Amino acid sequence: MIKPWEDLRTHSNQWDRRTIMLSAYIEPNSKVIEFGAGRMILKNYLPKGCKYQPADLVERCKGCLVIDLNHIPYPELGKYDVAFFSGVLEYVYNVPGVIENVSKYVNQIIVSYCGKDYQTATACQNNDWKLISEREFIRAFTKVGFELCNTDQWGSQRIYNFRRA
Repeated sequence: MIKPWEDLRTHSNQWDRRTIMLSAYIEPNSKVIEFGAGRMILKNYLPKGCKYQPADLVERCKGCLVIDLNHIPYPELGKYDVAFFSGVLEYVYNVPGVIENVSKYVNQIIVSYCGKDYQTATACQNNDWKLISEREFIRAFTKVGFELCNTDQWGSQRIYNFRRA
């Protein structure tokens, strides 16, 4: 049986606007790894000179890194300037563990997150989300040496731009 994330036809085009919004935080000439790459929309909106590495649960294209964020530790990822998460971390069981592991490879993390402060228990259950509070979420980044530089809003989701302090 095909899982929803495996079938790209289940990926909403509305999510593209979120990805485009987050892409504004990427600087030209950055080396970017996108976790949960899906349809790989981000690569079309990267600033000039950026290098793009998709990563997902399944191989989306030749060269895509296959990584299950729920299985820590990850294989050696190599160095990147930016880690990009759009609509992904709501589905992982250990957000602080993911951040701790990914932080070893990057200096900037751009992420959307719909923390439990903004959702009902029913919404969390219906979407199979494993949410933590916004305070816990931000603490996961500061604990590993990142500071919050910018926030924004996209629907019920918060947008965060973290940089290594």
